[in-house]
Amino acid sequence: MPCAPLNALPFADKRLIIGVGLQCPPFGGEVVARVSKIAARPAIFVVNELRRRGTPADDLLREVGLRRADLADPESRVPYASVLGLIERAATAASDASFGLCLGASRDQHDSGLIGYVLLNSSTLMDALANLQRYFRVVGEGEDFEIEHFGPHVTLRFRETDPALRGLRQNSDYIAAMVVRACRDMTRKRVSPVRAEFIHRRPSQKVEYSEVLGCPVKFDSEWDALVYANETMRLPVLGADNKLLRVLEDVCRKTLGPPPRRRI
Repeated sequence: MPCAPLNALPFADKRLIIGVGLQCPPFGGEVVARVSKIAARPAIFVVNELRRRGTPADDLLREVGLRRADLADPESRVPYASVLGLIERAATAASDASFGLCLGASRDQHDSGLIGYVLLNSSTLMDALANLQRYFRVVGEGEDFEIEHFGPHVTLRFRETDPALRGLRQNSDYIAAMVVRACRDMTRKRVSPVRAEFIHRRPSQKVEYSEVLGCPVKFDSEWDALVYANETMRLPVLGADNKLLRVLEDVCRKTLGPPPRRRI
């Protein structure tokens, strides 16, 4: 089924198709569209989950501008907006309001590539979240992370870099559940956030937030966020190898290259 013309699409679908930043030259000239890209791994997870459920994925891939060949290598780069579009459409096709949440909760960090092994070899949960923020661009672009220490809590905030893509529920739920699962796997304890926050509105259907995240949830926030107690963040990552971490971090730094120069 061909995609509808952009002007005929509802706003939510326009967000899924556009997903680009327009870079304007400082002295006039042609406007260049910059597309944020990310490793294909999350899209592969979505397609594999649909296959497990017996739900065809080819039409969904076509609707978001992806081909099977694009997903042949988990490290190949695909547009981030296409990944967001795919997971939203997959939830609808599977008739599962908790699709993104359950997909994230099923993810093992050993399947997450380089960034997953960096987390698994960080000394504490706090170090792991700091490394997620520091090295996420190894995975790709399109998501911003912030960490805030305030009183007895540590807050990991995340949201799409492109404001037009914020508020799409399935991807936010996916990331939140994946981080919660990672924290539990790394400590081998069933630790939970004190609170989760989401940019999106409260879903009209039941979503398994309490079962998966294990904490109260707030909606209509400025950022997606997971709020943890300080004592939880001080827990050690069991099995972490500090020597291996140094090697992995060196690979991350070489992959990212030098930080961009600040303009004066």
